[in-house]
Amino acid sequence: MKHSVAPFAAPGLYEVDVVQTDGRVLTEKIEVEAVGSLGEVEGREQAGLDWQHLFVDRSPVSEACRGVLTTLHLLGLDHVVARRDLSAIQKWFKQKDAEEYVDTVFRLAGFKYAVMTNIPFEPEEARHWLVNPATTTPPPAWSCKYFRSALRVDQILLGDWASISPTLDVFKLSHTLAGVRLLLEKWVDIIKPEYFMASVPISFEYLDENASASAGTNELPDGAEMLLQVLLPLAEKKKLPIALKFDSVRPINARYGVAGDGVKPSNVDLLIKLYRNFPKVKFLAAFVSRVNQHEVTVATNKFRNLHLYGCRWYCNNPSIIEELTRMRIEILHSVHEPALGRACTGRAHLPVEPLLLWAEPVT
Repeated sequence: MKHSVAPFAAPGLYEVDVVQTDGRVLTEKIEVEAVGSLGEVEGREQAGLDWQHLFVDRSPVSEACRGVLTTLHLLGLDHVVARRDLSAIQKWFKQKDAEEYVDTVFRLAGFKYAVMTNIPFEPEEARHWLVNPATTTPPPAWSCKYFRSALRVDQILLGDWASISPTLDVFKLSHTLAGVRLLLEKWVDIIKPEYFMASVPISFEYLDENASASAGTNELPDGAEMLLQVLLPLAEKKKLPIALKFDSVRPINARYGVAGDGVKPSNVDLLIKLYRNFPKVKFLAAFVSRVNQHEVTVATNKFRNLHLYGCRWYCNNPSIIEELTRMRIEILHSVHEPALGRACTGRAHLPVEPLLLWAEPVT
């Protein structure tokens, strides 16, 4: 599951609002509404507009809309959906006890627990982990049963020093490769992650062997240096896998905001170089473009330290899931986890979304 807040945070009062304003649902709404209206409203008002445009005025036949209906169906809300009564659905979510609610969702989705990625470079998330009674929100005891953590480090691969520098300053660490390594080690100790996770920028380039872009200069290390000289050696030392997501492009249409991201096939050679040069690191790889799925599946067949997983984002459609599942079983046999329906991974931001991603779709 993707991050939203700390893994112990309670579900939102109106999760149905946020499910409806997911990027893919927003994209569909934009197709039937003026682009200029996007971003002018938010929250419950935005959800109300989405509900009217996509579930009342039109038949909700797309995968994104069917996912919302699947969620509401499995939660036993067919009777209010039939009336198109959004306010009654919102009221139902508001009345739910957090522990009971999460238990219900996980039971229906077939989950034992979820791994939530958390970003130390975002102050709003970091404050949940840093021990400061004035700012730290302690987790409820029950949350440990349901949620585990992964350390998300997109900023490392991006070379995003605007985010990295303030995070180093919190611990009074130097703005160097050594400082970044100490920072990551501290956060491994703090959240005890199951693995590292990052989206690989579409423009990411693998450095030539022994090359260092910032060596002998006053420039800060770039993303490739921090990946190759800090993150992957640390993953090997700590015996932590690293999950990498490829093919996302942010954004291809900035006017669409969070709904404006696109896909573009990555060069699979980049991943192959990582396998070869870091054979003791366990890689988990997900590609969100359909185009290079066959190439990466064959590559996975050749490396023991690669686990290909999931049907992410725009590959999370039933027709593509079926295609990728068959291909992975035929090429990888039972050694690697195939797509298997909606299993393995998703971009769930909320406790309710496992139903959208992992349950059987409404037909």
